[in-house]
Amino acid sequence: MQQSASKTPVVFGENGFLKGRLYIAVKWLLMIAAYAFLVYKLIVFDGYADFAAYWETMQLSRFGWLSAVFLLLPVNWMLEAVKWRLLVSKIQQIGLTEALKAILAGVSTGFFTPNHLGEIVGRIVCLPEGKRKQGFSLSVLSALTQSIVKTIFGIPALILFFVQTQKAITGFHLYIIIVALCLSALTAIYFLTPVIAVRFSGLKTGRKLSGFISFLGEYSFRDLFVTLLLTMLRYLVFCFQFYFMLRFFGVDLDLYQAFPAIASEYLLLMFTPSFAFSEPALRGSYAVFFIGAYSGLTVNIMLAGMGIWVVNMAIVMIAGSVVVVKSKW
Repeated sequence: MQQSASKTPVVFGENGFLKGRLYIAVKWLLMIAAYAFLVYKLIVFDGYADFAAYWETMQLSRFGWLSAVFLLLPVNWMLEAVKWRLLVSKIQQIGLTEALKAILAGVSTGFFTPNHLGEIVGRIVCLPEGKRKQGFSLSVLSALTQSIVKTIFGIPALILFFVQTQKAITGFHLYIIIVALCLSALTAIYFLTPVIAVRFSGLKTGRKLSGFISFLGEYSFRDLFVTLLLTMLRYLVFCFQFYFMLRFFGVDLDLYQAFPAIASEYLLLMFTPSFAFSEPALRGSYAVFFIGAYSGLTVNIMLAGMGIWVVNMAIVMIAGSVVVVKSKW
């Protein structure tokens, strides 16, 4: 009996057996839903004929671009792991391997949720029970850095895109002003997070949330700046992956054409609520609008969009599902 009790995770509490079964059931339901969604997207994808036709005529030199996409894949997610390790270092010292497992688990649990909100679950379950409130807040902070970076690159990219293509969009100037104001607000909130956390925790209304925010006062400006810098580096890696995938599918754009289009697409995606079942189609439509302004290869652009989604999301989700299944919730 003593041996059996020692194996029961603390998170299960007094009713360890029942709660343990519940957490295991939730874990497997998440995995089944993620895999079901992946299979669904592969079944409903209607570009297989176009892909097969392109594959038959593809030049071997194109595979160098695909190799570059896969070579940047570990760099992409390792940068995110380094950032997560830095963020949680104030509450829990973890190795790079543990940080990477948390990131992969987050991709898996967020695979079929709106705007990948489920990533928070995968990340915090890799932390000790007593640190999960703080882990929730750090996940939100990490997501905030992504929004800031997408906006920093997206605003000038969108302006450059419309200048290059000479497109006239009703309300464009108003949109830029709104996005710029959002960027200013997000950046101010981000760098003032330690001050806001300390002052709010001292208020009567903030004491109930002190477990979520009080520790944020320990982060310095340097900590937040380095975190933002890591996010920028990962953003650039992701952009290059998409560019290389476009070149693999024969969309031969110059860098000065590709990056305004790619950054503009990411900016609009950030401000567009999306669900997992519509995300690939949404990405494809934006890609056709922006990248299609420089190339008439609509089918190839759609294939590149689907391809980068498979590499950076589907493959990583499969790896993350292994981490979730092995995790002790």
